[in-house]
Amino acid sequence: YCNNPLSMPSRNSMFTGYYTHQTGITKNAAKNTTDNEKYNQELPNLGQYFHNSGYKTAYFGKSHLSYDVNVLKESGFQQVNESDNDSVVS
Repeated sequence: YCNNPLSMPSRNSMFTGYYTHQTGITKNAAKNTTDNEKYNQELPNLGQYFHNSGYKTAYFGKSHLSYDVNVLKESGFQQVNESDNDSVVS
C-alpha cells in the first residue's frame, strides 16, 4: 500500500503512521532550497519508538524524511550517514 506516489510524502507516512495530509509533507523536497515543507517533529516516528525502547538507531542512505541532519537526529536516529543521492551529510 502506498498512500502517495511521491517518495518523501509516502516515506513520512510509513515512518510516522500518519496520512500525508497529517504529516504536512505533500511533495518531494529539493535539497538546498527554502521552498520545502517542514518535517513535523511533533509526530512520533519509528526512530523515536526504537530509540526509546533501548535500540541503537541509525539512518543510512538517501533521506526521505528531511534533509536536515539535526532533524533526523532529533527524530530518534543517533547516527545519520550520507549517500551520494541528495541525502543528508552527517
